[in-house]
Amino acid sequence: MKRLNPIPIYFLLLAVFCSPSLPLPAHALIGIPNDECVEDYPSSGEYNIDQNDPDDPGIYGVTSVSNLTYWPAVPGGRAYITSDHFVYCHHYYVEEDFEIHWAYRLWVYEQPNQYEANPRYSTPMDKFDPVEDIMPEPFEESATMQVDVTELSAPKRGKVYHMSAYTRIDAYYGDKKDKKFSWKACRNLVNFTHIPPED
Repeated sequence: MKRLNPIPIYFLLLAVFCSPSLPLPAHALIGIPNDECVEDYPSSGEYNIDQNDPDDPGIYGVTSVSNLTYWPAVPGGRAYITSDHFVYCHHYYVEEDFEIHWAYRLWVYEQPNQYEANPRYSTPMDKFDPVEDIMPEPFEESATMQVDVTELSAPKRGKVYHMSAYTRIDAYYGDKKDKKFSWKACRNLVNFTHIPPED
């Protein structure tokens, strides 16, 4: 039986994965500058400080990012990208409090990366009081991010760009707040065609 030469197949695969007109597969995104979507954090779920204790109460978090949208400029207006973000967290620890840090980011993949919004926030989360509280006091926030992309360069017929967005929570704990649990939801390299505003 005649064996196939692997070299042409290699170049065919390289051409497919590197083609600018095709969406990149997830495993091909690693190493892209300004790509912050490859960290291995869950978007939701529970963490336990003592994983060996079946009665450890746990801390639960949720992050989401959705609706990455391009809004072309109307006559006399501006062009924008937008994204929706949501964070939620609660815990049942009676002897442990947390410091919650959360962040939203929306950006256009371009070098240099000039078009982005990246607000960051923090708040304390008190210990759970089973006497006063039937349920823990949840931390919950949502936001719609907006970035002006009017000045992206493009010919009159338009140019394809990529936008990305993430939502992240870091729950710090311990006496020095030097340990943390993290959740992160991400959408990476979503194509949009930027049409420059009319003169």
